Amino acid sequence: MKKEKRRQNCNVFATHAGGWRLWRFEPGRKGPRLDRTEEGPEDKPVPGQLATKSFRHLWQPLLNVAWLPVDQVFLRVVELPACEADEVPMMVEFEIERLSPLPVADIYWTCELLPAVAGERRTVIVIMAAREVVDGFIETSTRFGYLADRLDLPQVRELLARPVLPESAWLFARQDGGRLSCLLAWWAKGRLRYLELRVFENQAAALTALEASLQSLAWSAEIEGWTGPRTRWQLSADDETASWLKPLLERSVGPVDLHAAMPGAELATHSAGAETRANLLPAGEVARNRQQFVDRLWMRAVSMMALVYVLGVLGYFAFLNIQDYRKSGTEYEIAVLHQSYTNALALRAKVEVLRNQIDLKFAALDCLKAASDSLPADMTLTSFDFQRGRRLNLFGTVPANLQSRVAEFTEALGDTEVNGEALFSRVTTKAIQAQPGRPASWTIECELKRQESP
Repeated sequence: MKKEKRRQNCNVFATHAGGWRLWRFEPGRKGPRLDRTEEGPEDKPVPGQLATKSFRHLWQPLLNVAWLPVDQVFLRVVELPACEADEVPMMVEFEIERLSPLPVADIYWTCELLPAVAGERRTVIVIMAAREVVDGFIETSTRFGYLADRLDLPQVRELLARPVLPESAWLFARQDGGRLSCLLAWWAKGRLRYLELRVFENQAAALTALEASLQSLAWSAEIEGWTGPRTRWQLSADDETASWLKPLLERSVGPVDLHAAMPGAELATHSAGAETRANLLPAGEVARNRQQFVDRLWMRAVSMMALVYVLGVLGYFAFLNIQDYRKSGTEYEIAVLHQSYTNALALRAKVEVLRNQIDLKFAALDCLKAASDSLPADMTLTSFDFQRGRRLNLFGTVPANLQSRVAEFTEALGDTEVNGEALFSRVTTKAIQAQPGRPASWTIECELKRQESP
């Protein structure tokens, strides 16, 4: 039998005459561990953080169990041939019409498998409930804000939680708001033979009908051969209920052993830790709850994405405002420094002009000195032209028969140095014009070797 996967967290929800009660369980080493208990009146919903599933329940699954009220709930014990657990529902379905006290169309049913030995017959508890009861409870729990994943019966959980006495008859009694629910169970040769769940409106109704039911059950057991010499009645009830119920049993069936009823928290622990396939919740309701969970996750994811987008936009605009503030501050600093910067530029330009003028004066003097030092005695310098501090044009005359002196003068100018550097980058003889009977006129163009000011 494949076990149902154990949930990480579990809630057990029950309604009572005054409102509701919820037990919250967390996983423990030895099974579910009770974390907290919540109660509330009829007009107060279950806290959403306890019962509502969220993103974290994708990796920490949450199981919501609800206890179904016992009104119009019927229990039957069926023995089936040896079979696999997966085959049991199909085999029970063939018998359900015979087992149900109501038309099959008016009930929901499920089955609880009892432990079995391989190769032996299987004992199954068939749980049936009127559709109107289940649908009404689903509506009630939904109004409280609790969407159940499994509907369970606390009486069945208490029956299965008790140690099995091979030859025994049990009466499990519980009171809620004056109403009494009684579960009758008969064990013979270690197998569950009989199971019946009855509900009485008050103590008087129970005293009237329960004695006849107990005697009828005892007779039926004797006819079926369930009664043995070691068969003994067991009563599970609280002290108040046992005070009047035990004498009734002793008067009807004989000696009775008394057991304290399981507290609600202990019973909820067994319900939370039960590895069972029994579930009276309709398959359509299970699918609807799952779809609501998925839709809620989608809506929350979309909402979170929208929130992140809005926060991103707001952050972007906040960043723009900060940058705009910084820009305004920078512009103000620029405006403050603008006049000083303009004055500094003007002063720099004046200094540059003065420096250029000084450089040009010294450059002109250097050029004249170089020309006078290099000019041969036979040549005459008549004029010069100093253009923009970069070009020097020399004009003069030379005897017609000594025109070679011009080349010598040109070469001498090209070799002129000032402070260890060439004065001219290029010296060119532009023209030599000779006229009969007159000295030849010459023109030399010199380009100064200067660096541009930064």
